[in-house]
Formats: sequence, structure tokens, C-alpha cells
Amino acid sequence: MWGRCIKAALKRTVVDRGRGQVSSSTPLNSICYRSLAQEYRRALRNRSWSRLSLVEKGLLRCSLWIAESRGGIRNLKLTIQLEMILRKLGTSIRNTILRIGSERAEELRRVCESRGAFKWAHDFFDWLGEPSFKMYLGMLMVNGH
Repeated sequence: MWGRCIKAALKRTVVDRGRGQVSSSTPLNSICYRSLAQEYRRALRNRSWSRLSLVEKGLLRCSLWIAESRGGIRNLKLTIQLEMILRKLGTSIRNTILRIGSERAEELRRVCESRGAFKWAHDFFDWLGEPSFKMYLGMLMVNGH
């Protein structure tokens, strides 16, 4: 989903809570313009842009402008804010339904394994791994069934 530069930015430095200093155990990473522009275009295309507040939209567009002029975003506070915005853009209703369906499929797998359903329902356990069945289970859970 995210570009290489943004994935690297997610591996942040750890802030030492006692002293309020940034530890140097992991290097600071930046978000490059190309990856940020790609996520911006994807958000416009998928209509997830409308889920952002006016402040978040402005921050993302200004960050895009800064990344274009400077080659990337290197400020730790700004990259953290951008990470939260990009996570919000990455969550679509389809991903949410698939996540809920996967949780339900795992719950069904545990219940059926504990009751010994492996012996007589081999195909059912194959179905629990299929994405289309997970989507079906997610739709059932979202719609209240």
C-alpha cells in the first residue's frame, strides 16, 4: 500500500520518556515526495480524501509541497502526523469488512477445532482461509447477522 520511503518512515526512533530525548538506536527516516504524491493521488481516486478534516487536508497538501521543493519530509513531528493521516486514508470500508471477517473466521476456526470438527468438515476449514468467505463473514457481521 505505502511506498518504500513511507514504510521506512514508520520505523521511527524511540523517544525516551524519562528524559524526553530521542534515542539514536534507529535512524530517522524521511518520507520522499514520490511516495507522498502517490498516496495523495490514490486518496483522490478512491474518494478517501473526503474522510479527512480540513486541517488534515491542508497539512497533507502543504507537506506535499514541502516534499516536492526539498525532496522529502525529515521532521519527526511532521512525519508522525503524516503517518496518522496516511493510515486514515488507507482504511477503506472493504479493508474494515475484511478485517472483521478475518477475526470472525479465526473465532470460528478455534471453536470448531475445540469441538473436533476437523474430522468431518475438511472443506469448511479450507473456506475459512479464502478471502471471499472472509468478506462474506465480514458483511454478515457489519449488517448485524
